[in-house]
Amino acid sequence: MTDFTGARARVGGATGLAGTGISTAEKTTITNDTTALKAATYITQTASTTLSAEQALSTLATGLLKVTTATGVLSTAVATDLPAHNHTFEFSLPFVLDGGGVAITTGTKYNSGVLVRPACTWIGWEIDATTTSNIVVTVERAAAGTPTNFISISGSGTGKPTLAAVASANQYAMTGATTTIAARDRIRVSVDSATALYATINLVFSRVI
Repeated sequence: MTDFTGARARVGGATGLAGTGISTAEKTTITNDTTALKAATYITQTASTTLSAEQALSTLATGLLKVTTATGVLSTAVATDLPAHNHTFEFSLPFVLDGGGVAITTGTKYNSGVLVRPACTWIGWEIDATTTSNIVVTVERAAAGTPTNFISISGSGTGKPTLAAVASANQYAMTGATTTIAARDRIRVSVDSATALYATINLVFSRVI
């Protein structure tokens, strides 16, 4: 059988454990250390009855956490804390003009116009014909509430979709055009002149959400 008597004697005779327990200095050190540990800043799930400076997550409102620079304090983020998530998307309105084997006739097409549901910006146009030909088109808009009051928004510059002895063309740097489209505006086209037998006009818009 192993005899641990000597071991007990050596432990008992070690500094600070000579039968009278730990020394006063050691007690003070332990007390200070315990106090410091209790007073340190912790992040806990719920409040603690032992700690004195913890931050309990249970006291925050439900949501995304935000940390404050330098202090490290957590809080629930609000809308202004979040980065802007703006996205721009483009869409187009197609207008098909078919002369039925002869030159497309002049005048208004799509008389009642096509409804544009969201507010947006007209940014350009693309036009394609089946053969090299000519066509000049005016783009018109009617505001919501006045569905029959169409006015030109293409102006006299490059806002007019145009083919000039080519089969395809586009323009995304329009001059002289009114480009702001309000919600529920209606858009239509009117042919000024044409030798094209068939043409597809796409008006391109952009919207930021």
